[in-house]
Amino acid sequence: MILESWGISDIGSKRIVNEDFFYISDEHHLYIIADGMGGHAGGECASKMAVMTIKDIMHTLRNSRDFNDYFDPHFISDDHGASLKNALEFASTTIATYAQTHTLLKGMGTTCTAITIVDREAYVAHVGDSRLYRLRNNMLSQLTEDHSLVNEQIKMGVLSKNDAKKHAYKNIITRSIGVSETVEVDSFHVPLQKDDLYLLATDGLSNLVTEDEIQKTLTEYNIPTASRKLIEMANANGGDDNVTVVLVKVIEV
Repeated sequence: MILESWGISDIGSKRIVNEDFFYISDEHHLYIIADGMGGHAGGECASKMAVMTIKDIMHTLRNSRDFNDYFDPHFISDDHGASLKNALEFASTTIATYAQTHTLLKGMGTTCTAITIVDREAYVAHVGDSRLYRLRNNMLSQLTEDHSLVNEQIKMGVLSKNDAKKHAYKNIITRSIGVSETVEVDSFHVPLQKDDLYLLATDGLSNLVTEDEIQKTLTEYNIPTASRKLIEMANANGGDDNVTVVLVKVIEV
């Protein structure tokens, strides 16, 4: 399997700190984004802790079958999706425990969307309102569901998608990593096809750039250029949040 990836994070036009964090590894077929919250120090700390904790767990699971010195026995699994889900759960416990002894960080948390690609499958674990999209045959699909107040109202028919983008509470999320020791993690897997393109993005992109604009950009440009174009579009449309974009292209299955 051959994968090609690219990632960019930008502070935006109005923030003074970038509370997003991301990780990409074509070697380990692992890609993670996180969007922190809880004040400048808290959000920055939570997103980085989540990503690095998940990265360390997944690398250990991939490289060794002797986990007991590192993690609880329930991490021992040949199910790649379960392992990734467990990693997000462990990150939530780690962040919440850390915040208990660092009062300035109390209440910090983060979104997190992660994929690991193994045996022609993309395994996904997701909490919050960062998103995973897939471009297949030039058609864009959102694969994750936002854990947000406005999405709950969309599902109930109270809000339209267009109204949700302008809603005063559009940034309120209903699930996050680290605010409590336990968290409900969405997990699933999808089969790969040659030329699939996966986009992981924080809400600094999805709140300001339409899906039609994203689809057009991903279709017209290679992944380094598309990444930069998407960041530029978000900033041109107000840039009121940090924005992070990770693209993963399936070159050969």
